Amino acid sequence: MRTFCNPILLDCERPDPFIARFEGRYYLWATHPQLLCHSSLNLIDWQSEGPTVAAGTFGNLVPFAPEVIRWEGTYYLYTSPSGTGHWVLASDTPTGPFRVVKKDLARHLDGSPFVDDDGQLYFYWADDRGIMGCRMLDPVTPDQDLLVHPTTIGWTEGPQIIKEEGLYYLTYCGNHFLSKGYRIYCAVAASPLGPFAPVQEGPLLVHTEGSSVGLGHCSTVKAPDLTYHYLCYHNLNADRSRDLNLIPIFFSDGAVQLLDYRIDEQPAPLLPTYGSEPMAGSLPIEWEASPLSPGMRRSKTRFTLDSAVVEAIIVAHTLPFIIHAGPLRLECRSADALHLSSDEGSTTCRLPHPLTLGGAHSLLLETDLSILSLTFDAMVVARIPMGALTPAPIECSADLEVLHLQVTEARPTRPLSTMVRPLPIARAQNGPSYLAASTGGSYLFHRFVRDASGVHIEGSVHRLKKGVQRCPIETARLVIHPKAPRRVYAKKFSPRGSYGKYLFGSPWMSSTRIEAVIRRNQLAAGGSFGLVFRATESSEGGEGRDRVLGIDFFLGYSLMISSNTIILSKHRYDRETLAACFHSLHLGRPIKITIAVEGYHITAIVDGRYELHYDDEADPLLYGRVGLRLEAALVDWADITVACND
Repeated sequence: MRTFCNPILLDCERPDPFIARFEGRYYLWATHPQLLCHSSLNLIDWQSEGPTVAAGTFGNLVPFAPEVIRWEGTYYLYTSPSGTGHWVLASDTPTGPFRVVKKDLARHLDGSPFVDDDGQLYFYWADDRGIMGCRMLDPVTPDQDLLVHPTTIGWTEGPQIIKEEGLYYLTYCGNHFLSKGYRIYCAVAASPLGPFAPVQEGPLLVHTEGSSVGLGHCSTVKAPDLTYHYLCYHNLNADRSRDLNLIPIFFSDGAVQLLDYRIDEQPAPLLPTYGSEPMAGSLPIEWEASPLSPGMRRSKTRFTLDSAVVEAIIVAHTLPFIIHAGPLRLECRSADALHLSSDEGSTTCRLPHPLTLGGAHSLLLETDLSILSLTFDAMVVARIPMGALTPAPIECSADLEVLHLQVTEARPTRPLSTMVRPLPIARAQNGPSYLAASTGGSYLFHRFVRDASGVHIEGSVHRLKKGVQRCPIETARLVIHPKAPRRVYAKKFSPRGSYGKYLFGSPWMSSTRIEAVIRRNQLAAGGSFGLVFRATESSEGGEGRDRVLGIDFFLGYSLMISSNTIILSKHRYDRETLAACFHSLHLGRPIKITIAVEGYHITAIVDGRYELHYDDEADPLLYGRVGLRLEAALVDWADITVACND
């Protein structure tokens, strides 16, 4: 099995990466004065294609976040030079040279074009309100602007739309790109212009510790075998440069799962079973004259196509032409229609735009045991029933030029279950078959069990070796992380400043009893002080130094005391109140706080008199550090002890 490690390109020139797939090949662009391009067959091995625009095209401006689409045979590149509105450029090839066709598309920054599978073009961008969008009358003419996804997380940017199984998924990024807490969100809608709703509370991807931080400005592209997707994003290096990273992502019924950030060795993207281009891991496709059909040629291989994906890039020089495999038959008799048939049905479909003789067009056939779907130039044009298939060669008219052909046989119906899952797994996910541990040792498995009385979490400890291994618990929703190495952690703080998060202890503490005494000094109007627990992925606001803006920038829980209220909250780079009560505490005296957390049960006791209880059953955060949190408050000292009960 071939493997790779993130980041992939270590040339530090991959900010705001965008990857698109044209004619069986991937192309990568990023923010750069000359919009450098790289290409690849497998998403791992990249070769330079050089600059795609002439030097000086943008003057003293830097073209931000380029994205490229193919529209009726022409490639259009959209970019926001130094964030001052958008330019549109065009080229006959994805590698350029691109020429400017419009400079005044406006609409702030990070524009993202999207061509729906019915041929309609849309455009999305970011501004102070959130994510905006509009229909496009053509590649350079926008229709009415709409706010498609208002956001409340601060500045957002980098939108992109992915359509899967009839739903529209919007990915976008939060806050400053130079912050370790730069992060990715996702929302979903039934129509391309919304309204969009978050697929989950909080970020889809965030990581603030270690060498892989500041993960964001993403794009999404199909894997080489065309059965699942990869999320492509950059990480922030210590010198503020950025590199390319890839992780698998899966969309299903409005939900999204991804295999989290990884910098250790991981399996390379899956390749097609057969391919016309030389790729290690794919079998070659060879042609021969058809002995039974004059004027036809056929593949030497017989393909099993009853659950498969077939992609072809063709150039027709004459009409009609025919492509068939067993009972599956595609015939083009005129430039504006295709006839598709199987042993169970047939249809004649009008093409969204005419087939151009001598021009390249893409065909995608997908089968799933009972339905055959045909996509022409990225637009779905037909779906018909089909019966059982036996292995058969692919045959086509001898004068039909096939620039690219690939076949993925026996595509998995649940590809996520076939993937190796990196640890930790922070949010409950269904039944991973294989795990990848970066270090060996004791790991806590939180198993979610549902019975007549509701959902319960059962904890167990398992020894894992370093590397890939079969999961010891299957067919269950699991959260998995290393076991905290110590039983007791203690820390005394004497913080300076009125805002901040001061964390300590193991990041893997789960079931704990926290005892704290805090001596308050001053409390501003609306201010509060208290504890955070099960806290991970902490960062500050702005470029990473703004403690006021970043007061909620972490994943975890807090128990805070204001002038008259005790509040238990959940934080996912925002704040959600879980429980609260009024108090009459004497805030000038040291205050004792006790917090007990086990599974999704939280109990907090303040000064022995005030109790808050909450069961965070739906989506609990199950591990993390403990610490002091100040919001417009001064504290003389805080003495905190944590006992781990796992």
